[in-house]
Amino acid sequence: MKRVIIAACVIGVLSSCGDAKKGKGKDKAAAVETEHNLPASNGMVIAYFENDSIPEHFDFYKKTLEVLDGKRKAFENKMKAYQADYQTQVNSFQQQYNALSPKQIEAKQQALAGKEKSILEYQQSVGGKLQEEEFESNKLLVNKMEMYSKEYAKKNGINILMFKQTGGQVVYADSTMDVTMDFIKYMNEREKALDEGK
Repeated sequence: MKRVIIAACVIGVLSSCGDAKKGKGKDKAAAVETEHNLPASNGMVIAYFENDSIPEHFDFYKKTLEVLDGKRKAFENKMKAYQADYQTQVNSFQQQYNALSPKQIEAKQQALAGKEKSILEYQQSVGGKLQEEEFESNKLLVNKMEMYSKEYAKKNGINILMFKQTGGQVVYADSTMDVTMDFIKYMNEREKALDEGK
């Protein structure tokens, strides 16, 4: 899923929780400053998380990546086995060619064509399903992070929650605005609760 999330790696979430009423903004900001030491400006609290930390610490991402990588490797190994077997048959046919009758040559050629077609169909069918699964897993990851970012922001009185990553649009952000590990901890706790049916 590093092709994800896979391609992907990973996603960007911007959660703006601007539903705070005027007059409540300062109280909200103060509460966040006390709990997370987040700076507030004009009643607006802005925080960010390091997107590059998600693959390493978000349990759902790691588990999904592990499953998809296992399926991808199994698919690639099977393709290699099919292709190796096909090439062995091609080499054998080439070596025996001069000793074969026209009918035997035609039969071998048809058998090889059938083998090649089967490999292509397997690649398109199984490979296509795997790509679709990776796409759906990536979409699920994006949806989860959008949901959790909104929940986390509202819970902690954050008006704008941004992501920061290498090569991203945020060139610099003061470290006092960094809630990366606390945000990931929140997501992991929410995932655990969901798994336990809470």
